[in-house]
Amino acid sequence: MAEHASDTSSAAVRAGALTAVSLLLDATQSHAVLRTLLPALGNLIHDKVEKVRLAAVRMLLRIKKIPGIKYYHVVPVDHLKARLADEGRSNPTSSVASSLTALMMNSYFPQGEGVSAMDQMERTISFLSTDPAAAAVFYANLADYFPVPAVAKLAAVLLRCLHSSVQAEEEKQVNAVDIDQGRKRRRYGKQQTEEDEDPSDASLLSATNTALMAGLAETICTLWQSIEGQLNKSENECTNDYLVNAFSGSGLTSVLNFYEQMAVSEDEGNGEELGSVQEDCYRICAAVLRSAGRLPSKAVKGLVPHISEILASLSEPDTPSVPRKKVSAHIALLCLWDMTEEVAPSLAQSIEAAFESQHELAFSSPSSDNKKRRSGRLSKANKELVVPSLPSRVALSVLGDILRGSDPSSIAAREALLSSETACSVLEKALERGTRHAERLLSADPVR
Repeated sequence: MAEHASDTSSAAVRAGALTAVSLLLDATQSHAVLRTLLPALGNLIHDKVEKVRLAAVRMLLRIKKIPGIKYYHVVPVDHLKARLADEGRSNPTSSVASSLTALMMNSYFPQGEGVSAMDQMERTISFLSTDPAAAAVFYANLADYFPVPAVAKLAAVLLRCLHSSVQAEEEKQVNAVDIDQGRKRRRYGKQQTEEDEDPSDASLLSATNTALMAGLAETICTLWQSIEGQLNKSENECTNDYLVNAFSGSGLTSVLNFYEQMAVSEDEGNGEELGSVQEDCYRICAAVLRSAGRLPSKAVKGLVPHISEILASLSEPDTPSVPRKKVSAHIALLCLWDMTEEVAPSLAQSIEAAFESQHELAFSSPSSDNKKRRSGRLSKANKELVVPSLPSRVALSVLGDILRGSDPSSIAAREALLSSETACSVLEKALERGTRHAERLLSADPVR
């Protein structure tokens, strides 16, 4: 059996050896012999062929049902989590990843009468904190083993954890300012609250733990995405309403604003750690905006004017704001909210604006009057747009991110733009004009 399991010439033989062992495990008499052989077979969990890896996980699932043998003695837990994370790099919802999720379910999302919701949350937070890459794949496959309402409830609970952490940190900052100013208010009440908190969660579930908060925010998106296709069914109508109600209000806007401000404050610092914190903040903001994109725009209080303010501030160089290269998710959200017809003209006008000033004067032609008339029409149309004009470099960067980005926001925005003939036409014309202006600029003789 060991010889077949190590046959490097045929993946089918290796997979067959694992399947044969799984069948032998049904016979109790074989356990004494197989117990010493199994650890040598466990290494096939990392085989380069998916069929062999799947056979290895199925063998572990069979071992899990046998009282006298522990599957984590065959393949150590660290190897299982490493394999789960590696599966996520190619296909997070593959058969191997899904089977590994079933194998590790009791450890990271236990069920049963003696398991409380608090126990599940502690395991979830711990998993996201210690092994974020493996946890991301685990929760992407959770819907394979739980009903839609249970997955939706977990997403809502994670949002409450994220929002309450931000609220607690904001209150802490306010109290710190009050103490610095000599107004030590509510000291007794604050101490009493800290005593009531679970010390195991206090050190992890903090808004300043940006890596964990990013994991929470992205897991929320992952959970919602895993059940999104089923929410349209009539039997899940109540669950869909539950999610919309749970995510409506000002919670998402509050979280977004908090981490945008944190990212801006970190922008002034130097060092690897500060850069990591800032990147975590951007991940949180992008995940929050993706969640908002699954809701009606009116359901998220304050988010539309907040996005307009962020985009408008990009034209003001002295105003601290979200870095220009990080607003693609904001634009993508507007596309998700069926505002493609407003987004495309705004991007087009912003791109053309780079060639409407000194470059136009340098290359004046008999048709300059027509250009002036066209500029007048653009200015008039711009007043009617919901999306403000952006600096040309920002518009080009955003369009580039949307067209080539592999993140969910870019994919959704790209599909929205490409499915609209009007949007495609407007953007194509703007890029053509930009190309012509650039060619004229490059071919011009600088010496007159």
